[in-house]
Amino acid sequence: MEAVALIGTAAGIHLLAVMSPGPNFVVISRNSLAYSRRSGMFTTLGVTCGVFILLAAGFLGITALIAQSETAYNAVRLVGAAYLVALGIRSLIEARASRVVAPELGGMAAGRLGAGASFRTGFITALTNPKAAVYLLAFFTTLISADTSLAIKLTLLFLMPTITFSWYSLMAWLFSHSVLRRRYARFEPWAHLVFGVLLVGLGVGVALSSR
Repeated sequence: MEAVALIGTAAGIHLLAVMSPGPNFVVISRNSLAYSRRSGMFTTLGVTCGVFILLAAGFLGITALIAQSETAYNAVRLVGAAYLVALGIRSLIEARASRVVAPELGGMAAGRLGAGASFRTGFITALTNPKAAVYLLAFFTTLISADTSLAIKLTLLFLMPTITFSWYSLMAWLFSHSVLRRRYARFEPWAHLVFGVLLVGLGVGVALSSR
């Protein structure tokens, strides 16, 4: 019974963490709206794989080393910030490109994002999120101990990425709905601009953030 309570508590905490808006949510919603449901789903898959690796690192104690080392934490923080800023600049460039697209194309023609690029976007965003290391450190120090059984650890190692994938898949499906995408097409330049500013802002925020 204690094992069930621990797994349920961990799953609930992780679901709340996943539902909190952050870089993962922004890149998934952006790719789903701006490109396609396929792009959004591959971005979701990339985020999920990144979360899986972070969790595995947490169980191995690597996350704690990163979170507790000033140098390692700052390195991850700056890499993550630079990547978010780069994604934001790309959105700003696409905002300019979509302004000059031929009217007969009906918008949505500023660019395409393939499966590989979509996956990499989600994977790198999840893996270079410094706040994830801090969150997982708190998670492992408050819920998981050396006495926690291997069965519980393995269950959480697969359950938590499943929660991540399920939630973000729902977001990708909703944001790529035809009604939303048609409305998005009417304001495509402005939408790219908003996403660009938001991503750059997130990147700057991460770069300037402290623990």
